[in-house]
Amino acid sequence: MSASIRRPRVAASGQARVVVVDEQPLLRAGLVHVLTNERDLVVVGDTDTVERGRRLVLDLTPDVVVTELGHGRDDGLAFIRWVGVHRPDARVVALSARPPEVYAERALRAGARAFVTKTEPLTTVVAAVRAAVGGRLRVPTDIAQRLMFASVTGQGGEVGIEALTDRELQVFELMGRGLSTRAIGAALCVSEKTVATHRSRIKDKLQLEGLGEVLRRAVLWVEGDVDHPASCAM
Repeated sequence: MSASIRRPRVAASGQARVVVVDEQPLLRAGLVHVLTNERDLVVVGDTDTVERGRRLVLDLTPDVVVTELGHGRDDGLAFIRWVGVHRPDARVVALSARPPEVYAERALRAGARAFVTKTEPLTTVVAAVRAAVGGRLRVPTDIAQRLMFASVTGQGGEVGIEALTDRELQVFELMGRGLSTRAIGAALCVSEKTVATHRSRIKDKLQLEGLGEVLRRAVLWVEGDVDHPASCAM
């Protein structure tokens, strides 16, 4: 699927320019439709991959980038950081089908201004885009409370999958998508030995018996059969 570039007929004064990056065609079309119907917003481009998303961000200079975190082999968190480097004035709204307790803080650390789960109504994305345009953060209330508690006490309290680093989580997901150690190393531009080290640390942090159990849990995670691996019965 090629990138679909939508340009406004007339850019009204104060209208925020939005680029949407999401690999799910129906959801992306819904986002474009809802955002385009707002008087203060205009979708100037949308696409399904991070690679095309980079081109749209560079070419269309959006005010807001709405992007999902699960782009297959692409690293959604790395894309958020890339936007911060190459278009520092653009604000990012992160979407995810995964639990916010795993991804929300990671997205904010990467530079996102808002986090929305895909189970929420599309109108929530509109509100998140407006919050980002206004320079405000928007995250689920329980996540905001956790971040505030961690900031005040210095205690993150991460356990299980929440304790994985961003790179370990990326390796975990690529394992779940069926990639071999060599393929993961090639995708991440690291050696097979480095991938093996990450797998070993994942095993220890998830308190699993062996790499076979890590792989099984990773497949369940990617397929969505496990909402939160850290809380599953062993």
